[in-house]
Amino acid sequence: MPARAPEMVAIPILWGSVLLAATLAAVAAWLLGESGLGRVAPEKADVMLMGVKLHDVTTATVRAAELRSAVVIFASFGGVLGLATGLAGGLNRGSLRPAALAALVGLVAGGAAGGLAPVGVLPAYHSLASGGFPEPLTALVAHAGIWAPIGAAAGLALGLGLGGRGRALRALTGGVFGALLGAVAFDVVGALAFPLDETSRPVSTTALSRLVARLLAAVPSAAVALAAASGRGAEYQRTASERPPSSNPL
Repeated sequence: MPARAPEMVAIPILWGSVLLAATLAAVAAWLLGESGLGRVAPEKADVMLMGVKLHDVTTATVRAAELRSAVVIFASFGGVLGLATGLAGGLNRGSLRPAALAALVGLVAGGAAGGLAPVGVLPAYHSLASGGFPEPLTALVAHAGIWAPIGAAAGLALGLGLGGRGRALRALTGGVFGALLGAVAFDVVGALAFPLDETSRPVSTTALSRLVARLLAAVPSAAVALAAASGRGAEYQRTASERPPSSNPL
């Protein structure tokens, strides 16, 4: 009896469900962040100013609080996005088991990627910013450096959900490129539409600009990952029993 290949739904439904999942994940992660999740107040320390001892926040404590906040914010974002894309990919195969497995991988990988990325990116961002480098460069480092690993995890989860090692690797690569495109788009949109919101920072200062950032990180990542995973082919993949017989007698 021939093996049955995973059944896939029509391409418009596949695209619509994956992009909807990414959009909902972005909004959910934004709501978590706006609820106060990850907001860490900087600690005060003893400092000497003109011979006077003060107990106040310092540059070091502010940056330490910013890093802890970014770790929580982006870990939750990466986890939610990876869960959503993995679930969307798996459900489009018509089976709960691959959907649950891909969602779990996306949750863990996305959370780890989002949590670890700021640890390496923020010191580089602050070094460039304090060194007088152009703001567009520091903004790209801040956003692309953090969003790309999250996009990779989301793409991986999507590809695993859709099925196939090659598809998962292509989706991972697509997720990275999608996140980079989203970072460039946000840097342009942020500078034009939110000039006072410090959008060049890893986390901007207003709720609306943060929502736009989450959307531009999530949706392009999912879209390019899906495009890379889909490749060329028919509108949908039928099960073996549904495929029409080959016209080639050989």
